[in-house]
Amino acid sequence: MNYIYLLSFLSCSLLIFVFSKVLHKLSFGQAIRKLGPKNHYTKAGTPNIGGVFICLVTILFTLYYGIITNEYRLAFMLIMPMLSYSVLGFLDDYLKAKTHKNDGVSPKAKMIFQIIWASLYFFIFLDEYDTTINIFGVNINLYFFYGLFILLSFVSSSNAYNLCDGLDGLASGLGIIILFGLLSLSDNKTIDVFIVSLIGSLTSFLVFNLHPAKIFMGDSGSLAIGVTIANLCIILKVELLLIVFGFIMILETLSVIIQ
Repeated sequence: MNYIYLLSFLSCSLLIFVFSKVLHKLSFGQAIRKLGPKNHYTKAGTPNIGGVFICLVTILFTLYYGIITNEYRLAFMLIMPMLSYSVLGFLDDYLKAKTHKNDGVSPKAKMIFQIIWASLYFFIFLDEYDTTINIFGVNINLYFFYGLFILLSFVSSSNAYNLCDGLDGLASGLGIIILFGLLSLSDNKTIDVFIVSLIGSLTSFLVFNLHPAKIFMGDSGSLAIGVTIANLCIILKVELLLIVFGFIMILETLSVIIQ
């Protein structure tokens, strides 16, 4: 898997290096909330769609590997949530850059799209996997309530990870740590390729995102990676471990609510 990591790292690095300069010239940059710390104002104008490159590299490597190994259905299950949530995040990032305000897609519209895509995923999921969940060694079949579980997992994980994307290097560093944990639970090469490619892309992004950040992840990356963490827990059938892997995200969410 070392070559997958290296190729993903180099591919993502090249894309960010080239397009970050283009986006800067096009004034496709981040708007900063006036309620935030004043030292964050210097970040205004920094390109904010780094997540697109992370997702693009991961999707292409996973799709290619899934096709050549005839595991394209599994590859699709891995890619679908990432792609759909990344598209939603990109639209949000685009509107913020176009209006030069920190208001993109409305929370209501975001929720509607997240519900639609989670529902579509569930009906495809039914053809590939069972709806049982293991709770302390006891298998419980949730039937159609598993769809509600998927919805709650996707929405909560994607939005919680999005809240972690606030300081340079925070979201990407946290994502890498969580993904290494999930990788240790996998015994499937296609899943391994997906996770390792994502780790490689995130590592590349982290280089450019360290303070002072040259590019931000944006919702196009944070929503996609957040939902991917939930999706991997579901596909690996370790659903309850999402609470463990997402513990920092939970704390971050509670911190934002309290503040």
